[in-house]
Amino acid sequence: MSRTKIQFSPKELALIVNSDWILTKNRIMEKTAAWLEEIKTAYNTVLLTHPAAHAPLINAAGYKISKGENYRGLPWLMLDYPRIFGKEDTMAIRTMFWWGQYFSITLHLSGDWKKKTAANIIQGLDRLQKEEFRLAVGHQQWDHHFEQDNFGSLTGLNREEAIRIITEKPFLKIGKHYPLQEWEQVPEWMAKDFTTLVKLSGI
Repeated sequence: MSRTKIQFSPKELALIVNSDWILTKNRIMEKTAAWLEEIKTAYNTVLLTHPAAHAPLINAAGYKISKGENYRGLPWLMLDYPRIFGKEDTMAIRTMFWWGQYFSITLHLSGDWKKKTAANIIQGLDRLQKEEFRLAVGHQQWDHHFEQDNFGSLTGLNREEAIRIITEKPFLKIGKHYPLQEWEQVPEWMAKDFTTLVKLSGI
């Protein structure tokens, strides 16, 4: 039998023979899932204090935490709450942990939900800009990264361009990301930004 053409680098081989790093990674993912459960509880408190316009639908849909290993090659966890996903109509606030990158929160609207809320978003553009939210400018509504070709800074868009994007695109996403190193402060920031998104959009 001929020798395999597959070769491992010294760094790769060191990881192959060491199980500790993957077990540590698994523990981190478990802790982060529990962290997202706590975030959901904080969001629920916000909704009790500032009831959403569509609270019965939100309560009936519940929440979901999903996970994967390969968003752009990296592990991730996602909390969807609220979460109403239809064939054409979407209303969700998506809270994401992306390994090695950042935490993020995104209001995701399409179909009838976008039609119901677009005017509210436009009216609140100045506040969203002041609070450093970003607007989805990319063409793929299921892309979550915050690179310039996917999410544009509202401070870098003039009002007319932002309104054009909001009205013409089939989906609307407003989001913000936070450094992983600040994980202890992030829940407080997320709860504040969640409150802004709920109240401003009128979902």
